[in-house]
Amino acid sequence: MHCGSSGSPGTPPSAGGTAVGGGSGAAGTSSGGSAGGSSGGLSSAAGAAMGGVAGAAGSSGASASCVPVCNDASCGDDGCGAVCGVCDWGELCTNKQCVPASGAADVIVATKTVTHAISPEIYGVALATEQGLRDSGATLNRWGGNAATRYNWQNGVTNTARDWFFQNVMATSPFGVEAEGAPGDAGFATFEDVFVRGTIAAGASTLITIPTIGYVAKADDKSCGYPSTQYPDQLRFDEWRPQCGNGENAQGVILGGETSWQNTSMQVGPEFATMHVAALLAKFGAQRPRFYALDNEMMLWSHTHSDVHPKSVSYAEVLQKTFDYAPAIKAADPSAIILGYGTWNVADTLKADVPGEEQQYGAPLLAWYLKQLAAYEASHGKRLVDCVDLHYYPQQDAAQEARRLEAPRSLWDPQYVEPDWLGGLFANKSVQFLPRVRQWIRENYPGTGICVSEYNFWPDRPEAAILQADVLGIFGREGVRLAAWWQFPWNTETKAPTPAYWAFRLYRNYDGAGGKFGDQALAAASKVADLAAYAAKRSEDGATTVVLVNRTTEERSLTLELTGSTATSAKAYSLQVGSTSLTELPAVTVTGGMVSVKVSGPGALLLVTL
Repeated sequence: MHCGSSGSPGTPPSAGGTAVGGGSGAAGTSSGGSAGGSSGGLSSAAGAAMGGVAGAAGSSGASASCVPVCNDASCGDDGCGAVCGVCDWGELCTNKQCVPASGAADVIVATKTVTHAISPEIYGVALATEQGLRDSGATLNRWGGNAATRYNWQNGVTNTARDWFFQNVMATSPFGVEAEGAPGDAGFATFEDVFVRGTIAAGASTLITIPTIGYVAKADDKSCGYPSTQYPDQLRFDEWRPQCGNGENAQGVILGGETSWQNTSMQVGPEFATMHVAALLAKFGAQRPRFYALDNEMMLWSHTHSDVHPKSVSYAEVLQKTFDYAPAIKAADPSAIILGYGTWNVADTLKADVPGEEQQYGAPLLAWYLKQLAAYEASHGKRLVDCVDLHYYPQQDAAQEARRLEAPRSLWDPQYVEPDWLGGLFANKSVQFLPRVRQWIRENYPGTGICVSEYNFWPDRPEAAILQADVLGIFGREGVRLAAWWQFPWNTETKAPTPAYWAFRLYRNYDGAGGKFGDQALAAASKVADLAAYAAKRSEDGATTVVLVNRTTEERSLTLELTGSTATSAKAYSLQVGSTSLTELPAVTVTGGMVSVKVSGPGALLLVTL
């Protein structure tokens, strides 16, 4: 998604607030760009990988530390923390095989059949304060977005890029995280230092974006990429900094050239990343960030960061950035978990921004990228990327508003026909995003995780709470390693939660006392159309937790069978469209494993056995 760069009048957003990722339909028309400092071709390591050192990745490309074993399994744990596959509607995963769910109940949960562990980091957000993390129960805090691409960790200055007139500013979060003091002052702490400190205090994991574009902001927080003195004929100028323009003329042509970077930025290389990670290690020790992303949405650089990266991003550059920067991060912290390469949406998993490359390389970009990483590991004995870094935003416009509650099906359902332009990229208009990526991983680089480091589903709409309840269930069921909702579900003007906040509470703090959805996924099947069922065992006390999501507008009366359960009752919590809190309902009776419940429409219901 792009903020109104430099387009819409209003209060200038903070650097964190403008660190927007991918997602608007317009993004699909942007052109890309190759980094000024590294466009001369591939390194020898990159050339070797492109030459097919390992041939077909297969098991030879799998990580030496873990080789996933799926073989003929259709579902269940792959042995490396992910899943071999997920069963269709109305099927249960039994002994790693999908079988039709028997019995008369509408929903069946096999309480003794754990299929895989649910990664705790799927309940992540971005740019949150310590208190926000505590209240919501969010498990991961991401520092990312467009502003992170040129963040200078040494002085806390970043550039707002196209989100707001390409200005250098001190980095902040719209939710209250900001630097302490000023550069040069005794005790000065950058935005990132304060951000990490608060995340640690809240008991959450930290995801840091490492700039790989080749430039970071200079020490000054006043300059801009397209100053009026240099480019007087620009379409718009910032009313607060009238010397700063939006970088386009009246015809929509992006201005500037190879030297525009000098206005705001300094050139840096991989050694700057090594120093960055080493500094975090020195400051925070064992509590340092665990996760690092290789920049943000590379394929949009020539649009979002056109003042420093005016050329299109190619397959070769995507790979070269990984070969340059992943080892630089590992040099400082060998235990770091690295995410790459940083997509902006479904479209750039298929191709880079140089026309014709998908045909040239004979594969979608992400599949090709994975194969080259497998070849690198086979040749060097090192895994560079632990998790593919995906961003996802639904693209439906107002014309499809009535179908918005179906939108999460695009993440997994092969039968779901995408009603927007994204569907046109795939045969039968079926995106099935997570299974598609999982298959590319299995074919090209087994053992790689799936991370969705940026996403949301219409965050300001009342139905966002139900959508998010569905999405969090999907991430757990599909074996996603990490996910971070963009940004934090809180309205900074009204000082109140937005709808999606209550979905996080449903899974992470349903009773206000830290009550959580389980961490061990259970086999579950729904026989009812548009009624999703997600179930998990809570390892700390053995409780069975079930979330039912009703995507229709009508209330549903359902029977639920908890096979193998000896529970006699269950707590119940309801989440409805427009809710400003979770509603605790009277406990429901469990008789011989059978439960009768009602789920509001649209709505979600959480059951916790006693």
